[in-house]
Amino acid sequence: MTFKHLIGKLLNTLTWATVSILSVVLILLLCFFLLHSLDDNSIYFDDLSSCIVVEDEYPIDNLYIKISKGDTCIVDMLIYVKNDKKGCDSICLKNVSDQYKVKFYYISSQVHFDKRNYVLPDCQYEFKHTTVGDASPAFLFLYTDANGKFYYKKENRG
Repeated sequence: MTFKHLIGKLLNTLTWATVSILSVVLILLLCFFLLHSLDDNSIYFDDLSSCIVVEDEYPIDNLYIKISKGDTCIVDMLIYVKNDKKGCDSICLKNVSDQYKVKFYYISSQVHFDKRNYVLPDCQYEFKHTTVGDASPAFLFLYTDANGKFYYKKENRG
């Protein structure tokens, strides 16, 4: 075997080794991103603070809320963070922070909210927390009594 052939075999071996290492690195990166994307936007209601709170690393940038009385939707709204602000780990519906804006998709003419207070008595609330990215949305279902106190309606789905 000549020196030229030996160098050729060595280069060929090094090329395959490099491809193999890059393949392993690529597979590890894909696994990391896949596992990372399995996170969700879990939320829960904190009785002490009366706030919707995140359970994971995703702050509340968008919180979709549907409010119903019986089987009738009376409010369909989105609470979202202002452009120059960062989302928080919680939103209190009795006093929504000024760093959030509210967009109403539908609001019954019989509904009137106090400033930054979005709690209505004797209603069902459906919350949907989403973020940008692959994390799946989280749902939370609550209802209010005649005094506007929140209670869990049924288990979350997501």
